[in-house]
Amino acid sequence: MVDGKLVKVPTYERKWRIISAGPVRVVVELAYKGWKVGGREVDLASRMTQWAGEHGFENRIAAEGGDGLTLVTGIVRQPGLQEKS
Repeated sequence: MVDGKLVKVPTYERKWRIISAGPVRVVVELAYKGWKVGGREVDLASRMTQWAGEHGFENRIAAEGGDGLTLVTGIVRQPGLQEKS
């Protein structure tokens, strides 16, 4: 978030790699190099781990050059979808 506005990470500069894929867990890393945000360049890494038998996953974010930036996460709401209770 910069000056009260959301700035999305560009997907066109994303690289990914599978770090581990086995019967117990899978680990995937996404890397965004040279993201231009807030007047600087930030290298962002997102590492996701999912364990066998679990519905959720763990996501760790590292932002090199992102000191002072506020990182925000969420799920994009698609138009026309109804909420489930």
